[in-house]
Amino acid sequence: MLQSRTPTGLSLSPPGFRIRALALQSDPDPEVLRGSIVIWLIGCSIMAFVLVGVSVSDFTIDTIKSVVLPGYFALIAGGAAFVRVRLHLQSAALLVEAFAQYVFMSIYAVLASYLLASLGAPLQDETLAAWDRMIGISWPVVAEFVYGQPSLVAVLTWAYGSFVWQLFIVIIVLSLSGSHRRLQVFLTGWGLALVAALAVFAVAPAKGAFIHYGLEASKLPAIAAYSGWSHYQILEPLRIGELRELLSISFDGLVTFPSFHAASAILYSWAFWRVPMIRWLALVLNALMIVSTPVVGAHYIVDVWAGLALGGAAIWLAKGILPVAVRGERAARPIEAGNSTA
Repeated sequence: MLQSRTPTGLSLSPPGFRIRALALQSDPDPEVLRGSIVIWLIGCSIMAFVLVGVSVSDFTIDTIKSVVLPGYFALIAGGAAFVRVRLHLQSAALLVEAFAQYVFMSIYAVLASYLLASLGAPLQDETLAAWDRMIGISWPVVAEFVYGQPSLVAVLTWAYGSFVWQLFIVIIVLSLSGSHRRLQVFLTGWGLALVAALAVFAVAPAKGAFIHYGLEASKLPAIAAYSGWSHYQILEPLRIGELRELLSISFDGLVTFPSFHAASAILYSWAFWRVPMIRWLALVLNALMIVSTPVVGAHYIVDVWAGLALGGAAIWLAKGILPVAVRGERAARPIEAGNSTA
């Protein structure tokens, strides 16, 4: 067995959770290399949809930006492969690459949603509200109760905002702890969930519960910064043809059904489950994010159920695409320092 001449990292309690030093050298895991390609391909598929959509529609996109963006991400992908294969720095390469893959998929998913919004499919708010009533839950009654509890509103608003920073923690913790295959299943699931959510949005757009039920942002200052109202300021101009220049529009999520916040709560909980230090805290936080989604994110209750199903299906499908990615995740195999550039 090859012996490592590099630091083996820092151990943290409880046992089993180890943060490996970024300088730890090891042979590249073939499954991680394959997983990386899958994730980039998902992002490239979304990007291709956007570029083709622009070419056959009345949308425009800044030529320089449209070239620079893909070039930037291609450079990161190539650099990560070089660092993995030639420099044998697995955690460092994955840390940078995973952030880039998330940004890559997210940017083009938002642009794709703008193209899809312009198709003008009928708004489904009445249907979604009716589905809420069919399952015996009244959105206005739930909202009235929550908005009467300022402390609860503050907690739920904080939990809803964790959608962004939890992603960064997942990438940092899983990449530095050596759970590289699990991180790639997570990112693959994230990309698949984006694609599925976009497909549903194309035929089932919605204004959202706040606008449907006539809530005014001025009456709910604690949550007015979120997209419950602002997304419609982009959605409607896209639907009637007033906004047509991509990359000049502020980025905002437009998908109501299914809720991507709910889907991400499932993805985050799964990602953190093998991290003993974080597992239960993450479970509680994501339960709160699920509860916050209707009353802070202006989603219908049925949006949340659909999002939960989407998150679970995305993980299941990602594990099918990368079947050995989690089972048998091996520890990094150290190499001789003198062979670090072999």
